Amino acid sequence: MKPKNSDRIRLILVSRNAEAKAKVSAANKAFEEVLNRFPGGPAHPDGVRRIKNALRTLAAAREERMTARKQLDEYIQRGIVPNDLKHVYESPDDLKRSG
Repeated sequence: MKPKNSDRIRLILVSRNAEAKAKVSAANKAFEEVLNRFPGGPAHPDGVRRIKNALRTLAAAREERMTARKQLDEYIQRGIVPNDLKHVYESPDDLKRSG
C-alpha cells in the first residue's frame, strides 16, 4: 500500500541519492588529488595520513551512496519506507495514537 505522501517520499529519496552520488564524486576527486601529490609514493608520514584520510572519506561516501540507492530501490520496487521517513506519511491521527 502506497502512503498518501508517496511523491514526497520518492522526491526525498531521489534527492538523497543524488546528494550521495555527488559526495562520492567529490570524494573520489579529492582522493585522486591526494594521490597525484605523491606520484612516486608518499615519502613522508603526513602523505600516508592524507591518503588514508581521503580513502576513509571516499569509503564513507560510497557507503552512504549504497544506502541511499538501496532505500530508493526498495521504495520504488516494494513500497518500503525507510524508518526515518515514516513520519512523512503518517496522518495526525496516527501520531496521536502512537504518542
